[in-house]
Amino acid sequence: MDYKYIEQLLQRYWLCETTTEEEAILRSFFSQSHIPAELAGYRDLFVYEQAEAQTQAPGADFDERLLAIVEKQERPVKVVSIGQLSLYKRLRPLMHAAACIVGLAFVGSAASYIFNRQANMPEGWDYDANSYADSYENPTDALETIDDSFQALHDALGASAEMSNMTGDSLAIDANTLNNLKP
Repeated sequence: MDYKYIEQLLQRYWLCETTTEEEAILRSFFSQSHIPAELAGYRDLFVYEQAEAQTQAPGADFDERLLAIVEKQERPVKVVSIGQLSLYKRLRPLMHAAACIVGLAFVGSAASYIFNRQANMPEGWDYDANSYADSYENPTDALETIDDSFQALHDALGASAEMSNMTGDSLAIDANTLNNLKP
């Protein structure tokens, strides 16, 4: 079966060019039980009004019935004792406020330190990279200094590795030695 007319009506519907009679035709078409598969996706859009009309709205006495049900239910009575509050409970809001003030003071002092640490630097400190110049005029001298520094670091790491490899037996000290150390 050819559904060209329905497809044309749908295209005009999407462009908001259909009349109320043409929209009624679309609603009646999509309310049928047999709809082609390519048009079945549009069914819910056009049968929505009919489905909503079939749902029953609450009657005029709905409010009265609901209020009667609510009034029948027993409400539990909450007993609140008015006892004397301890000093701790009375001062708790003040302690919270004091803790907030201390926290704010800490954050403020930390922020002040961070933002003002440039002013607190000693006179000799300079973090401007443009003000630094090479300290060696000969690259060979600079390389020898770096090599010496790395050699010293290597020697220190080697010595610490030797110390860490010593077993517990070699570090044991007998009781006599300890007794001799006492003043």
